[in-house]
Amino acid sequence: MAELLEVKSLTKRFGGLMAVNGISFVVREGEILSVIGPNGAGKSTLFKLIASFMRPSDGEVLLLGARISGLAPHIVARAGVVRTFQETTIFKGMSVRDNVIIAHHLRSRASLLGFYAGSKSARADESDFARSADEILDFLGLGAIASQLASTLPQGHLRALGIAIGLATNPTILLLDEPFAGMNHDETRRAVQLVRAVRERGVTILLVEHDMPAVMKISDRIVVLNFGEKPISAAPTNRSGCSAMEPLLTFSGVELYYDQVYALRNVSLEVNEGETVALIGANGAGKTSILRAITGLRKIRSGQIRFRGQRIDGRPPDELVKMGIAMVPEGRRSFPLMSVKDNLLMGAFTRHDKAEVARTLEAVLARFPRLRERYGQAAGTMSGGEQQMLVIGRALMSRPTLLLLDEPSLGIAPKLVQDIARSIVAINRDEKVSVLLVEQNSRIALKISARAYALSTGAVALSGRSAELLNDERVKTLYLGGEL
Repeated sequence: MAELLEVKSLTKRFGGLMAVNGISFVVREGEILSVIGPNGAGKSTLFKLIASFMRPSDGEVLLLGARISGLAPHIVARAGVVRTFQETTIFKGMSVRDNVIIAHHLRSRASLLGFYAGSKSARADESDFARSADEILDFLGLGAIASQLASTLPQGHLRALGIAIGLATNPTILLLDEPFAGMNHDETRRAVQLVRAVRERGVTILLVEHDMPAVMKISDRIVVLNFGEKPISAAPTNRSGCSAMEPLLTFSGVELYYDQVYALRNVSLEVNEGETVALIGANGAGKTSILRAITGLRKIRSGQIRFRGQRIDGRPPDELVKMGIAMVPEGRRSFPLMSVKDNLLMGAFTRHDKAEVARTLEAVLARFPRLRERYGQAAGTMSGGEQQMLVIGRALMSRPTLLLLDEPSLGIAPKLVQDIARSIVAINRDEKVSVLLVEQNSRIALKISARAYALSTGAVALSGRSAELLNDERVKTLYLGGEL
């Protein structure tokens, strides 16, 4: 995913007190990033700095590469960075609907004088704002109470109204300041679903919250603050530290057929944020069919496939690439008559941020130096191993969250197989890209993955930690066609 917001060495001093000290992190487009920490850690100050309610003592905040720190708050909001407050700020004597309509005026085309005079553009704005307010309230489940006085709302509805006011400004990134504070269990559960729905609407979310069960359930990544500093940034994990509370990819009870011949039977598996998972098994076991189902190249007959909590089975492949899923197909499939450069740029066809695409291209060339050496060379004239580097690099150009690799060692010289394996490990480790690896060479697959699923005739026969499966005799039995 593209980097939407960047916080660079942000610092805020109040006299001799250091409230925020050199904090740096990025918020990626389409994610939910949570900021947690004890009271006094600097979370609210950080929000004020990002939304430009305060000027930093040092450092800066960038939105799509442009500096926004130091600008007036309404200019920052108009640019797409909008915040809510711990205490929801409303016009208590006005209706729920009117509160949302007023928030639309941030993006009004008419002047204040035009609204007083009832100009044509002002009347058009008012009509548009009213329709938009009704749509937002219906979306958030508040349509039935649109005419109710805002001051009479219970806590859960009040928080939802705060989000509605934020959405009325058409934000690119919404900063939610303790949206679950003061809620009971049922209200929190509904609010979590609401925040997810807002993200599905295309809004990136930066969240400050003390409710840790809700944070762990909803977050893609977490930044931990401690007295103004950022000691940790990671994907949320369960108490054992082994996997995310909510898997990045969930494949549940999937069945897939080619005409009347089944390829997958009731297959379920998970890939967690930041891990490498291997799919192993003999030819025809169903490994590639799983990747084709995930990427929308084959429709499933039953079951569900979810990515970041959203159901994706039935979505077109190009939409899945935009969501953060990239596949490197078996047999490489480069564009043989095109140069290395043009092959790589084809991987960024869903992106329009030219500066970021250039940075990604440079990062890919740094990871695969051979591609730099052959930058202007036709892809079809390179060796199999070099072409494999090329198609992996092409997939990375889309800035994926999940990378699907189908038989990356197939037809490659042994020395280059080791180079490819090291590259996969580095991509997962350094770029925090989750990897689902289909590989006939089970020994390499199990050595570079954290977990694995062994398939046999379209079903999962074994699963577990890769280190344990590496010497499991049952894996050998599967490859030799035996029964467990």
